[in-house]
Amino acid sequence: RLDLFSEWVDAEVDHDPEMFGLSIGGGANYLWGLEAETLTAGFDVGLRVWRFTLLGEVMVADATPTFSTEALPDFLAHRQSMGWYAQLSAAIVPGHFEATVRVEGYDDHTGLADAGDRIDVTGGVGFYLFSTRLKMHIDYTHREETTPGYTTANDSLVVQLQARL
Repeated sequence: RLDLFSEWVDAEVDHDPEMFGLSIGGGANYLWGLEAETLTAGFDVGLRVWRFTLLGEVMVADATPTFSTEALPDFLAHRQSMGWYAQLSAAIVPGHFEATVRVEGYDDHTGLADAGDRIDVTGGVGFYLFSTRLKMHIDYTHREETTPGYTTANDSLVVQLQARL
């Protein structure tokens, strides 16, 4: 939708006290590549009540190499991965100010305990400006590798600016 001179009103900024919403989704993807055949599947759900939005998603993938893996142990040749997140947002001042907390996890190979196993915790605030045409979001993310011995100082502070045309 492109309405250059009209007010933008959508579910992201319009938090009517009577508003209730539920979304359920899912999908699957099969990719035959030169190095692996990968099947990915996911499921997500969203719930919105008044000024609060709760979102969650789980995604799993299974990758099997398309080349000979005779010299590799099976747990290295065949890879299964999983990711998930849960997010809670609150419109503190609808159309002007919101706060968000998100927890997410990722395991790049469920058969191995390695540096690819992590939990991220993010907290942030968003500001809407110019009749919701401009949004600035500031987030701080703490990343925690869950396997002992694989810790890395990799927290981040992100400032994002979005413009709606």
